[in-house]
Amino acid sequence: MRKGDTQEIRRLNRRAILGHLRRGPLTRADLSRLTGLAKSAVSRLVDELLQEGLLEEGAFTSPPLGRPGTLLHLRPGARFALGAEIGVEGTVLLALDWRGEVLWAKEWAHAKEAGPEERFARLLRETLPEAQGALGLGFTLPGVVVGNRLLYAPNLAWRDLDLRGCRKSPPRPATRP
Repeated sequence: MRKGDTQEIRRLNRRAILGHLRRGPLTRADLSRLTGLAKSAVSRLVDELLQEGLLEEGAFTSPPLGRPGTLLHLRPGARFALGAEIGVEGTVLLALDWRGEVLWAKEWAHAKEAGPEERFARLLRETLPEAQGALGLGFTLPGVVVGNRLLYAPNLAWRDLDLRGCRKSPPRPATRP
């Protein structure tokens, strides 16, 4: 076994548990059955997720056979992702919860001739105050993207743009001592 494999397996098992819970509340026993993991492994991972605030416990279940279980739920506001659509005349920024439901949205206009530097700088300025706790930011562009390069966006008149350079943070305002 390579170093790091156990951490990768643990990460995948956590992802499997969270994936099943996205479909609705389940007990630890349900998660064990669905994932194929030992009940002790599920309990350990669920305890971690509860401590991290990603899950919450709900009502007790009373199955016809066996011990009662506690339903586990994804905590709705625990994590969210940011998404942006950079369009010809404006940008839309929104936050999505675990279930893919929109938590909030912002929209602003651009001059048609605004270049990529101006548009991405504004996107970062709008995103940074909202980014606390976000899983990440994804964005779409109206053009052909291959890997980290925008090859051509005819409606924006952009060609051969390295998108990795768009990740740079704008300068932060100076703080008072």
